[in-house]
This record gives sequence, C-alpha cells and structure tokens, in this order.
Amino acid sequence: MNHYCVLVIYNMDINQSKSYQFLKNQKENTVIVCDNSEKENKNDITIQKDHQIYISMNGNKGLSYAYNQAINYIEKVNPDMKGKVTFFDDDTIISEDFFIKMSQTDKEICLPVVSDGNSLLSPSMFKNGKSIRIKNLEQLDMKYVSGINSGMTINLEIFKDYRYNESLFLDYVDHYFLYEMKQKKRTIEVVDTQCIQNFSANGNDKESDRKRFAIFKKDSKTFYKLTSMKGYYKVIGRRIFRLWLKYKDFSMFKD
Repeated sequence: MNHYCVLVIYNMDINQSKSYQFLKNQKENTVIVCDNSEKENKNDITIQKDHQIYISMNGNKGLSYAYNQAINYIEKVNPDMKGKVTFFDDDTIISEDFFIKMSQTDKEICLPVVSDGNSLLSPSMFKNGKSIRIKNLEQLDMKYVSGINSGMTINLEIFKDYRYNESLFLDYVDHYFLYEMKQKKRTIEVVDTQCIQNFSANGNDKESDRKRFAIFKKDSKTFYKLTSMKGYYKVIGRRIFRLWLKYKDFSMFKD
C-alpha cells in the first residue's frame, strides 16, 4: 500500500529535522518535504540525494498551502488516491512501531498518542469553543475528539474532493480539518503508538513572539468564524495575558 509522509519545514537545515532523519530510512514510504523557507538553503540537494521528494513553496505560504501542494503532487503520481498520508512536524520523535500500527487499522483518520515528554498533547478534545488537553485516554470523548497535525494519518481517498482551508495560515489547521471530517461522518481512531513532540505556543524572543501572536490572532478569528465565535475572546485573552506577563509591553498586540 502506498504511504506518503509529508513534512513541512521553515528556515531550517533538513539535516536538523528529527522527523526527516527517521522517515528517510523507512524504505516502504515516500517522504515529501514542503519547504516554506524564506532563506536560501541546499535542502533540495540533500533530499533529492536521499531519493525523496522536495517541493519548494518559494517563501512561507503557510501550513495549509504546503499541505495542499503535497496532496496535489500525490494526486498527480497516484490519481486513484490509494493508500495513506501522514503529516509530520519537523521535530517529532516517531516510535519504531508507528507505521506498523497505522497499517493495521481500517479507520479513515488515525491519531497517534503524542506527548511533550511530560503530558499528553494529542488526542485532545475541542469542546465549548476551546481545545481541552486530557490527562489520559480514559478521559477522551470521541464526540469531541481533536488532535495535532503531527502523526495524523489519513486515507488518501478523503482528498479526492477535499483540500485544506488556506485561509488558515498555521494555527487551527488540524482542529478545523477534524471539525470538517466529523461533519462529514468520517471515521476517526486513536491508535496505540506514541510520538514525542516539542511544542511551544510562543517563540524565543520578543519580535518572534509578536509575529507569532499576530498569526495566532488572525487564524483564531478565521477558525472561530468558520465554526462558532464561542470561546474566541477567551483564547485570545489567555494568550495576551501570558505575553503581557512575559514582556509587559502592549506594543506586542498591535497589528
């Protein structure tokens, strides 16, 4: 069965990607690297030398756009859209049994168990207008199931008539995808395989945090308009509060 792995990178050397270092050695899969970098690099040479697929986005076009370009490529080489696709972040540590476990399920969308090394990141629940982390899988109500992109494995058949919403640049791409799939009654399963994800809501300095907040604010507004505005102001308020405690500077929140 065809299995494609889509990895989106931004301004990084592909050799520094933990995900890529693992994926390139999984010979039964095809790795597609979508490069959103704004800086010149030689990732194309490295990836092609590894006999994998490199797609330049010619600048940072956003996560959803990159995903769609990867799907378009897959459809071109595999018009019947047979098989599965898994999306990964660049710094995901993937368990050795990941692809074995993902091949054993007949559900259309599969979520691995993803932690940050201390607590559970995914699956989560999206309920009453907000994403809710759970402490263990026993707390998960599949009616409200959501999760992060990294490790999400999807039957390619879904993309015969679907593409990611490109009005979402970075945030909520995963939540909105799963929101739409639940509306379409697609089957979703949490698979017993684990990944570890480095996750941070903010950057490492004031300017990157300011830019990151601007993206989050825009994507949040778009997402909540597409679903329900319930919860929007709480989500934005919490992010503003955290950044205010960190910098004590209202200029962080100017558009």
